[in-house]
Amino acid sequence: MPEHALDSITRLVQQCNPNEVLEPGDMRFVNFDEARGGNVVDRIIRSIRRAPQNRPECKLFAGHRGIGKTSELKRLQATLQKAGGASKPFFVVFMDATHQLDSNDLDFPDLLVLLAGDLQQQLRAAKIPGFSATSTYLKSLWDTLIGGLGSAVKIKSVDVDVPFGKFALELRNRPTQRAMLREMIESMATDLIEAVNKLLDEANAALRADGRAGLVLIIDGLDKLSLRHLPNGGNTHDRLFVDRSEHLAGLRAHTIYTVPISMFYSPRCAVLEQSFGEFNAPISMIRIRGEDKSEPLPETLGMQKLWEMLDLRCKAADVTFAETFPVDETWQYLCQMSGGHPRHLLILLCAAANLLDALPITRAAVDLAIRDYANSLLREVPDLFWSKLLHFAEPREDISKDEDHQAMLF
Repeated sequence: MPEHALDSITRLVQQCNPNEVLEPGDMRFVNFDEARGGNVVDRIIRSIRRAPQNRPECKLFAGHRGIGKTSELKRLQATLQKAGGASKPFFVVFMDATHQLDSNDLDFPDLLVLLAGDLQQQLRAAKIPGFSATSTYLKSLWDTLIGGLGSAVKIKSVDVDVPFGKFALELRNRPTQRAMLREMIESMATDLIEAVNKLLDEANAALRADGRAGLVLIIDGLDKLSLRHLPNGGNTHDRLFVDRSEHLAGLRAHTIYTVPISMFYSPRCAVLEQSFGEFNAPISMIRIRGEDKSEPLPETLGMQKLWEMLDLRCKAADVTFAETFPVDETWQYLCQMSGGHPRHLLILLCAAANLLDALPITRAAVDLAIRDYANSLLREVPDLFWSKLLHFAEPREDISKDEDHQAMLF
């Protein structure tokens, strides 16, 4: 059915998908920097553009789920790919680990294979003058890997120029054989990292010869890695981001990794700083309270930015804000109860809309949507967390660094 033939409330719901990533230039995008208290994206861009060619930057990017990290990374990509003042444009390779890897069980060998395959594929598609993404070194390592696996695992034929391109999917789709596949990759990890770095060196050289500043890698989705304790001690987050931090920081290109926000509040955060350098600040939620942490009011900056977000969604749906929220108190309460979390705001809005046959969005529908969400939290949040959560009924500056609080943050 053509979009214009849909009724207004259906059009609104379709423009408020809470899981949709907004690309640069989307009319629904809102710049929340001022309401977040800073611009992490611009800070990273300056750091990358000012770094010497022989010292690539490695950055960690964190924030609560659903606050727009991927949209911000897309904005970062678009900005870096344009010339900035005296700075030349970069070529940016963007990877989403969740598309090919299992975030419930992800380890360094999986990520290494994804890097080798996705990097080759995107560099070949870019058709950089004077550069070939075909790597005899990677092809040799692929032959060694397949030879070592023998008949134990049958790998379907893959593109000979991009041998690792499909292997990440094999790791995802073969959970019973995953340990064996990882062991084989680990046995050649040093050589595989060096092969990837040689490819990065060649790509950087070709890009600079073509008048660009070089290469930037963005690896998104790693913040979704499940937090589990391991039989031999430690947990899945430390295993990837701390134990392999030197490998992650050792790629010879500017690299940005998303990480779980709990890592920034971990006692092992200092280890990350030693490997990745400069202190990494998380991207903040939208601050809906006043400067003095007073209760949210319609005129506070964060509330105004959330109003702007709702207004742009209405415009994209070709409905007026007054038609959607004829009573100001309704949108104000909806924004307050979102806590400054953009995805939660859209979730609550869609839930309220789906209780109605037509616009406007009523306070009664909003109340019921919030009650349903509260009931789901009662089912989802472990009992031992509730007493700890009570300490955050009012704003607090400090967060304990014990395992319970890290799990709550995650």
